[in-house]
Amino acid sequence: MQIHDLDDFLERYVENYMLADLVNVKDKVASDEAGNGAYLITAAVCSGMELIGSLTTTYDTLSGCEVCGKPEQKRFKFPIDHYCAHYMAEVDKRYAPFGPIARELIRNGIAHSFATKGMIGITRKGDVSNHLTRVSDEGVLVINADCFLEDFKKSYYEFAKPDIKDGGAMRARAVENYAQMQKIKEVEIERTMKAVEGKLDSWPQRDVEVRYSPLLVDQIEEVGEIQYIS
Repeated sequence: MQIHDLDDFLERYVENYMLADLVNVKDKVASDEAGNGAYLITAAVCSGMELIGSLTTTYDTLSGCEVCGKPEQKRFKFPIDHYCAHYMAEVDKRYAPFGPIARELIRNGIAHSFATKGMIGITRKGDVSNHLTRVSDEGVLVINADCFLEDFKKSYYEFAKPDIKDGGAMRARAVENYAQMQKIKEVEIERTMKAVEGKLDSWPQRDVEVRYSPLLVDQIEEVGEIQYIS
């Protein structure tokens, strides 16, 4: 993230990584198999909504980070809620109030325990007819992961991306928020690496003659290793 501008970041991480990965899972893993990726797809879509929502919503300045004390730390205002209300709802109006459920009950539940909170059923079986419906007298919520992914793709390409690309209504805010996100990540990276300093000695160190550059991360992700020395 630290070396990419906003447009490069969206292309690389949202389109070529996240969406391409999810489409591969949906297309290549049979929906009637055990381990069909329904929770993986749903959790990743929620992460995507969090990311794009962070680019297009407002944020608050915290009084200071308890760990590093730097006042420039920011907290974005419920980005998933914002994304659902502003972009997913353009695809289907039923998404307008969906943000808190996606954020608290689905995303946080899967991230922390790989289980949703409450009465929510996530499936890849069925079709659009069982997506965003309530069943039983208790109103169990049904999410069809394939439909959820397709709705997110449509919301991103048809509504969110045009809003934040050059000339879009949210361009200035997205650029500013992206810069702030980079600052937050830099602080988190520094804090975390200091916390583990000297504790990774059992990890073999390779290519020590190579001078570090953030570009090396891209190369490792693309080919699995460093192929040149700069």
